[in-house]
Amino acid sequence: MPSSDNLLVAVNGRTFRNEIVILDGHAFEDCRFIECELQFAAEREMSIAVDCKMLDCSLRLAGRAAFTVDFLRQIDAFGLTGPVDLILAQIKRHDDRGSAN
Repeated sequence: MPSSDNLLVAVNGRTFRNEIVILDGHAFEDCRFIECELQFAAEREMSIAVDCKMLDCSLRLAGRAAFTVDFLRQIDAFGLTGPVDLILAQIKRHDDRGSAN
Protein backbone atom coordinates (compact mmCIF):
# COMPACT_ATOMS: atom_id res chain seq x y z
CA MET A 1 0.00 0.00 0.00
CA PRO A 2 1.49 3.39 -0.95
CA SER A 3 2.47 5.79 1.77
CA SER A 4 0.16 8.78 2.26
CA ASP A 5 3.29 10.92 1.78
CA ASN A 6 3.29 9.88 -1.90
CA LEU A 7 -0.34 10.78 -2.60
CA LEU A 8 -0.93 13.90 -4.66
CA VAL A 9 -3.47 16.50 -3.65
CA ALA A 10 -5.95 16.87 -6.51
CA VAL A 11 -6.65 20.44 -7.66
CA ASN A 12 -9.44 20.59 -10.24
CA GLY A 13 -10.88 23.50 -12.19
CA ARG A 14 -9.20 26.24 -10.21
CA THR A 15 -7.97 29.58 -11.55
CA PHE A 16 -4.78 30.94 -9.99
CA ARG A 17 -4.12 34.62 -10.64
CA ASN A 18 -1.01 36.55 -9.52
CA GLU A 19 -0.10 33.81 -7.03
CA ILE A 20 2.90 31.76 -6.05
CA VAL A 21 1.83 28.19 -6.76
CA ILE A 22 3.76 25.32 -5.16
CA LEU A 23 3.67 22.42 -7.62
CA ASP A 24 5.21 19.71 -5.42
CA GLY A 25 2.65 17.23 -4.11
CA HIS A 26 -0.23 18.40 -6.33
CA ALA A 27 -2.07 17.04 -9.37
CA PHE A 28 -3.57 19.91 -11.37
CA GLU A 29 -6.42 19.26 -13.82
CA ASP A 30 -8.40 21.81 -15.83
CA CYS A 31 -6.69 24.69 -13.99
CA ARG A 32 -5.74 28.16 -15.21
CA PHE A 33 -2.53 29.87 -14.15
CA ILE A 34 -2.49 33.58 -14.95
CA GLU A 35 0.61 35.68 -14.18
CA CYS A 36 1.71 33.20 -11.52
CA GLU A 37 5.09 32.09 -10.26
CA LEU A 38 5.16 28.29 -10.44
CA GLN A 39 7.60 26.81 -7.93
CA PHE A 40 9.01 23.30 -8.17
CA ALA A 41 11.56 21.85 -5.75
CA ALA A 42 11.33 18.14 -6.73
CA GLU A 43 10.66 17.24 -3.10
CA ARG A 44 7.51 15.33 -4.12
CA GLU A 45 5.95 14.21 -7.36
CA MET A 46 3.52 16.47 -9.17
CA SER A 47 1.47 16.54 -12.36
CA ILE A 48 -0.09 19.16 -14.58
CA ALA A 49 -2.69 17.82 -17.01
CA VAL A 50 -2.63 18.90 -20.63
CA ASP A 51 -5.99 20.63 -20.15
CA CYS A 52 -4.40 23.23 -17.84
CA LYS A 53 -3.62 26.65 -19.32
CA MET A 54 -0.79 29.03 -18.44
CA LEU A 55 -0.60 32.70 -19.35
CA ASP A 56 2.39 34.92 -18.56
CA CYS A 57 3.72 32.65 -15.81
CA SER A 58 7.27 32.18 -14.58
CA LEU A 59 8.95 29.06 -13.22
CA ARG A 60 11.19 28.99 -10.16
CA LEU A 61 13.19 25.85 -9.48
CA ALA A 62 14.37 25.27 -5.93
CA GLY A 63 15.89 22.47 -3.85
CA ARG A 64 16.55 19.25 -5.76
CA ALA A 65 15.22 20.70 -9.01
CA ALA A 66 17.72 23.58 -8.82
CA PHE A 67 20.52 21.11 -7.98
CA THR A 68 19.67 19.16 -11.14
CA VAL A 69 19.91 22.29 -13.27
CA ASP A 70 23.27 23.14 -11.65
CA PHE A 71 24.52 19.60 -12.34
CA LEU A 72 23.52 19.81 -16.01
CA ARG A 73 25.14 23.24 -16.30
CA GLN A 74 28.39 21.90 -14.82
CA ILE A 75 28.64 18.83 -17.03
CA ASP A 76 27.83 20.98 -20.06
CA ALA A 77 30.68 23.33 -19.07
CA PHE A 78 33.05 20.33 -18.95
CA GLY A 79 32.23 19.54 -22.56
CA LEU A 80 29.63 16.81 -22.06
CA THR A 81 27.17 18.68 -24.22
CA GLY A 82 25.81 15.51 -25.88
CA PRO A 83 24.01 14.17 -22.79
CA VAL A 84 22.68 17.63 -21.89
CA ASP A 85 21.43 18.20 -25.45
CA LEU A 86 19.76 14.77 -25.41
CA ILE A 87 17.96 15.54 -22.15
CA LEU A 88 16.79 18.89 -23.50
CA ALA A 89 15.58 17.21 -26.70
CA GLN A 90 13.64 14.66 -24.63
CA ILE A 91 12.01 17.49 -22.70
CA LYS A 92 11.04 19.26 -25.93
CA ARG A 93 9.53 16.02 -27.28
CA HIS A 94 7.69 15.44 -23.99
CA ASP A 95 9.66 12.21 -23.68
CA ASP A 96 9.38 10.74 -20.18
CA ARG A 97 12.14 8.15 -20.42
CA GLY A 98 14.25 10.48 -18.27
CA SER A 99 17.64 9.10 -19.29
CA ALA A 100 20.44 10.38 -21.44
CA ASN A 101 21.71 6.84 -22.12
